[in-house]
Amino acid sequence: MQETTLFGGLSVDDPGKRLGQLVDGFLATQVVAVIARLGVPDHMAGTARTAEELATATGADPDALGRLLHAAMVFGLLTRDEGGRFALTEMGALLRTDTPGSLRDLVVGFATPPLWQAVGRLADVVRTGRGGDENETWSYYRRHPEEARWLARGMSRITSRLSTEVAAAYDASGFDRIVDVGGGRGTLLAAILRRAPRAAGVLFDLSETLAEAPTLLAEGGLADRTQIVAGSFFDAVPAGGDLYVISQVLHNWDDERARTIIERCHQASRAGGTLLVIEPLLPCGPQASPMHLLDVLTLVGCGGRERTREQLQSLLAAAGYTLARTIPLSQDFLPWHMLECRRT
Repeated sequence: MQETTLFGGLSVDDPGKRLGQLVDGFLATQVVAVIARLGVPDHMAGTARTAEELATATGADPDALGRLLHAAMVFGLLTRDEGGRFALTEMGALLRTDTPGSLRDLVVGFATPPLWQAVGRLADVVRTGRGGDENETWSYYRRHPEEARWLARGMSRITSRLSTEVAAAYDASGFDRIVDVGGGRGTLLAAILRRAPRAAGVLFDLSETLAEAPTLLAEGGLADRTQIVAGSFFDAVPAGGDLYVISQVLHNWDDERARTIIERCHQASRAGGTLLVIEPLLPCGPQASPMHLLDVLTLVGCGGRERTREQLQSLLAAAGYTLARTIPLSQDFLPWHMLECRRT
């Protein structure tokens, strides 16, 4: 049987073989990401190509690229025929830009220096309990916008799908003023406003994060119903909303700062207002979950944490909110949930 790790000579059911595959993970991440970054799959287009042809198309060194292509075969991205021509597998095709559900941007984004280097500091983080610095991470991306774009495009695919689900699952038509806190480009707010025709929207985030929002909202015919406000949610958030939305934000921060964000919404909200928190939830039981991997990445990447429903409920209560109900969303990628809360 062909070995698929650096640790040869082990049977497929040997625990050492499985452990070897785990150790190979550090190589797998970069092999997959570099194949995607160079655009190799985009130059294959259903046609088998030699390493030399692909090197010419991508501007890479032929020998080094050939070695990378063989490594990509180990992880199931490519096959090679007797003539030395490489072809994409079904999995490899997911790295093409034009493939529906393409993962190219997300794969490269998760291998950019801030996240890749953060994982390398895991031992120190575990010893000291001091997680990564959110400001340091985003400072890097501000200095290297070309790297930030990979992650932003990848995350936008997730946000777009999630936004459609949220808008379909939650009836916001009875609200007058909806404030999206940390709403970025405005994808989620736009989806909600399309189903809440009488509501006005407020999109709130840091100025650099809002750069694409005017275009997106204008294209959706929502510019006249939406106010764009720049600022930090640690200082204050726009006042007077009867629905505040915090999506994919709280897990980036430790408990103290996450509670501060919720408190700012409480201070700004109308009496009896509603807060909608959208987060993936950690399981409460003893079972293993991919969420535990994301929790470690959040710890080293920005000093935040993933939370259980009970942990979020405790934060919400400390900031003046009562959890009214929990609404499950898609479970196929991450266990997304909406927590609908009432201001007390």
